[in-house]
Amino acid sequence: MHKKDILFIHPGNQKRTYQQLANEFTAIATPSWTSLANGHVSDNWQEFSQHSYETRPLPTKHLSSVQALEFREKAFEAYFKNPDYLDSIEGKFGLKTRCHIEKMNAVKIKRKIRGN
Repeated sequence: MHKKDILFIHPGNQKRTYQQLANEFTAIATPSWTSLANGHVSDNWQEFSQHSYETRPLPTKHLSSVQALEFREKAFEAYFKNPDYLDSIEGKFGLKTRCHIEKMNAVKIKRKIRGN
């Protein structure tokens, strides 16, 4: 049996807290960490990487794996296209970095689960 470290976070100001956490950590949604804690681990580690072509979020009670992925990607886009976030990045790192993030936002990641 493999040991796992789990960090539970319940922030008051979610946008500000998650903005800081995104600088250092990758979050796994509740169904995934529950599955990990219960020992239901895929042999393919790439299915757990949110950046992987082979990513496969676990389905929820109300969403299929594909729907969960679509929700996550829409949330990612909303976060990284947020003008407050982009202004903050530009203020800290300059216009070149802001433009890099805006260019990154224009790329739609291919996903095996969607068949592309």
